[in-house]
This record gives sequence, structure tokens and C-alpha cells, in this order.
Amino acid sequence: MCRDGAPGPRVPLWTRTIALLEFWRPSGDDVRWFQPAPRSGSRDRTTRPPRRFGLRISQLSEATGMPIATLKFYLRERVLHPGEARAKTQAVYDESHVERVKLVRVLTEVGGLSIAATRGVVEAMSDPTLDRLGLMAAAHKSLTPPVAAPRDEHPLARELLDDLGWIYDPNDRLIDLLERQLEVAHDAGIATAPADRNLARLAYKVAQTDLSIVPEDPQEAVRGVVLGTVLSDKLLITLRRLAQIDVAVRSHRPDADPAPEAPIST
Repeated sequence: MCRDGAPGPRVPLWTRTIALLEFWRPSGDDVRWFQPAPRSGSRDRTTRPPRRFGLRISQLSEATGMPIATLKFYLRERVLHPGEARAKTQAVYDESHVERVKLVRVLTEVGGLSIAATRGVVEAMSDPTLDRLGLMAAAHKSLTPPVAAPRDEHPLARELLDDLGWIYDPNDRLIDLLERQLEVAHDAGIATAPADRNLARLAYKVAQTDLSIVPEDPQEAVRGVVLGTVLSDKLLITLRRLAQIDVAVRSHRPDADPAPEAPIST
């Protein structure tokens, strides 16, 4: 409200939502708070010492851009931890809830995880006994589709992985998934053992690049693994299609320059 009583300029909700959905990790005193912008001539409120703040669920909805009904659904499904009770039917929320809602939204909307899989990820993040590797394993497990009828034997998958010398868990659902994929590809006549090994070696290079950019912070590592895998999977499919076009065109143009090659850096 301006001094003459006229309404002041309003910040559009979508602008605040985009700002709040940016990925950031608070460290030390570098914390952004949910608060109105300081008025002209007033003290910058971000200089206050870090403190917890109380948000009603309607304010949490405004801060995250999520409907109140969705927030209540998150609470029922235990992907959002309860707020601090102030009355029998009232609770207040803080910056950890804002961050959790952002994470859940990213996991479900971008990562495509179900609520059950998302619950597994956030429960792992709350487990003090899990280290960074354990959290990354939990995040990876959430991305692996369930197996309707697991197999007892995986000859094709184990032969390939043993030949490559990879470390793996024989009971991992990914081994069952790999066995089924190799079986279908071999039956269709579009895969051979040498081709399988070449694809696996390329995948290993991709994995090295993936892990090189995963943050050291355990909770950020979870988000990095989930988002990095989901988004890079789609990116790899697109790049593979474009590379196939380039290779096909060059193979039919004898005068075409050779494709530039550069070493993979991490």
C-alpha cells in the first residue's frame, strides 16, 4: 500500500513461483526467506540472522505454487513432513517444508516418480544411518521399474557384466530388466555380443560423466541422481537419433568431411 492509500504494485504469483522453484542449497547465513520485498528506504530484511518462520498452509501454498489440496495430499502420503502443531487443527510450516515441496514436485513432475517411489526417496533422505552412497542407491532404486515376475537366472546379463568386469548385485532389479532386454534384442536379431559390449562401454563413459557432477551433499546427491538420470536419459535418446542421422548422411556422401571427434572430458 502506498502512502496515499493507493494499492502498491503486486508481484505476479508466477514470478514468485519461478523464483522459489530455483534449485539452491542454503549454506551458512546465505538463506533466502519467504517475505515481502523491502519497501523503499527500509532496511534489507535478508540481513537478519537466520531464523525459523511460521507459515500457515495457505502461505505454504502461495510460497510453493501448489494448491492446498495437493499439500494436504502430500501430508497424508508422508512425502511432506508434518508442521509444528499450534492448535488441534492448525499447524505452521517453515523453510524445510518449502524445500521438501519443491523436491517432491520435481521428483513427480520432472522425474516421473510415483508417490510411493517418492516416499521411498524422502524416507531415505531422513534416515541418519544412510551415507551418500546409500542415499544414491535409494534414489537409483526409485527409478527402476518393478518386475512383475522376477527370474531366477540371468545368463545373458551376467555374461555381459562379468565380461566387462563390472561390480553389480545379482539380485538388483536392473539385472532382471537387462536380461529381458538382451533376450528380446537377440531374438529380434538386432543385437550381438560385440555390439552389447560396445554399448555398455559407452554407457560406462556416460556414468562417469554423471557421477562427476553429483554434489557431495547427500541430499543434493539424491536430487542430482534422480534428475540427472531422468533428464540425461531423454537427452541421450535425442542425441543418439541426431548422431544416427549424421552418420547415415556421411556414409552416403563420399566427399563429406569426417565427423570431428573429441575426447570425453569429466
